Amino acid sequence: PAGRWTVAASGGRVEARVDGAAVASVPMRDARSAPELVPDVSATYVPSAAAEAAVAEFVRAEAAGERAVLCVGNQGVGKNVAVDRFLGLANVEREYAQLHRDSTVASLTSVPVLEGGLLKYVDTPLVRASVHGR
Repeated sequence: PAGRWTVAASGGRVEARVDGAAVASVPMRDARSAPELVPDVSATYVPSAAAEAAVAEFVRAEAAGERAVLCVGNQGVGKNVAVDRFLGLANVEREYAQLHRDSTVASLTSVPVLEGGLLKYVDTPLVRASVHGR
């Protein structure tokens, strides 16, 4: 629906409203396993009409049962900010992986790290997200 969107969390729920009328709500989650992965954009988020509409779409999608959302847009339009705003309000952990045209299956599943002078391969954020249901 067209109108002025707002999204807020209270009483253990995240609610999307258009022109003051509730449209959808979802329960906040318990991020006990990794609270450090819950994004906090409160210091940088600017609630523009477009940003609030995007966050409201995430609320509506989750309320409808969607569990995967693809965000497409030009660089710098606020895709990550909108996702982080929703995840922060809903208290959901986020794993971050940067994809580019040179990404391979191998680079999406494990990465080399140097630890104590030894090279070892560890799971990527994509694998950790899959394992932990994020």
